[in-house]
Amino acid sequence: MFIFACVDQNLDSTCDGPSSTLTLYFLQAPASPLSVSVVSACDESGQIADNCVPGVGSPPSGQPAGKDATLTLMLNGPASSAPSLPVVAVITDSSPPSGTTASASFATCPASGDGTDVQAKSTSFDSSNHVASWDLYVCGINNDGTNDDTFTISVYWDVDSNNAYTPGVDVQIGTLVTVTINDN
Repeated sequence: MFIFACVDQNLDSTCDGPSSTLTLYFLQAPASPLSVSVVSACDESGQIADNCVPGVGSPPSGQPAGKDATLTLMLNGPASSAPSLPVVAVITDSSPPSGTTASASFATCPASGDGTDVQAKSTSFDSSNHVASWDLYVCGINNDGTNDDTFTISVYWDVDSNNAYTPGVDVQIGTLVTVTINDN
């Protein structure tokens, strides 16, 4: 869609001032725009194995530098690299882990304290869809050997482009995703 705007400086219904043309693009979220894929060395039927969590067990060989999973956002839109949508992902977790809520991060887990729970990206065109992806790290669980632990992730259109989640301004894309750590 193209929008043309100009200034009518003397109010005679003619364009006699500066003008501008703007191209609008529409990106559409499919029914399930968010997906989580667990690193194969840590995958237990789509859940993250508890021995991949720092301090719980010895990570299996093949686990890449502590990364446990990848979150991917996929949007449909024009077959063009032109639109780039600013998005921000938000992890809801507990640091330290509490009850059945795990501690997680978009970056390598810190030695102490909470990890990176908010991370902004821009979508890019992969020749088929407009995508953004985030690495996920589980930083800690309540290792009771019985109850699985979880954390959730939401992704928002960063309407105000401030690289942070702004409640009441940024618009959620899809529904929140729950990531489960198999505590056995």
